[in-house]
Amino acid sequence: MKRSFLYLITVCLLPILSLGQYQWEFQNLDLPLETRVDDLMDRLSIEEKVSLLISTAEAIPRLKIENYYHGNEALHGVVKSGRFTVFPQAVALASTWNSNLIYQVSTAISDDVRGDFESL
Repeated sequence: MKRSFLYLITVCLLPILSLGQYQWEFQNLDLPLETRVDDLMDRLSIEEKVSLLISTAEAIPRLKIENYYHGNEALHGVVKSGRFTVFPQAVALASTWNSNLIYQVSTAISDDVRGDFESL
């Protein structure tokens, strides 16, 4: 009787106690990044991996991964809908041989990116 009672309590409480646990290793921020990435890559199908390569990746509900927009490379500005700054192509900037100008351009680009993310 006592043993069956303990078993019943364990079976009933175990799901409740595990609610705060991570379902998958890649969700556990306490694990090393490499461990998390390896776990996620093992769980993704080839099609899902390919779908994450575009800037507007769709959600993957089975892994609780939300859709996201990661923008672009900001090589010569942050280009997307709304207000943005665009500078000449990197080859044109490099052709100036003006490191101070290139620093100012890259600072403006980083300011645009930070402003964009702060508005989300």
